[in-house]
Amino acid sequence: MAAMKQKLLFFQRHLLAVPVVCLILTAGGCTKKNAGSEVFKKKCASCHGLDGKAKTKLAQGRPFADLTDGKWSHGSDRESVFKLVADGDPKSPMPPFRERLSPEELNAVVDHVMKLAQGTVPPQK
Repeated sequence: MAAMKQKLLFFQRHLLAVPVVCLILTAGGCTKKNAGSEVFKKKCASCHGLDGKAKTKLAQGRPFADLTDGKWSHGSDRESVFKLVADGDPKSPMPPFRERLSPEELNAVVDHVMKLAQGTVPPQK
């Protein structure tokens, strides 16, 4: 009976430890500090440029591709930017990323775009 109690106590402790470790890992820094810029570089820079100024062949003639000039046709608040990045715009070349990026990546890239718009992103290579 004592051995059974010990085994039960052992499993209870370890089962509780798993969610605690997961919480610590996801909240405490397992996410990359520059995740937004990395996602932007991979998914957005070919049109918008690394600096967000849209000095690319794909953006030529597209008035709203520059993310730094304040001319945003869908709104410049975070919610509007998130909706555009997630759902895209069928009337433009802007594709939807809701199915291509995780919610964390979506939020990170939107944060990065907001920083580009404010001019608070250092130059990237």
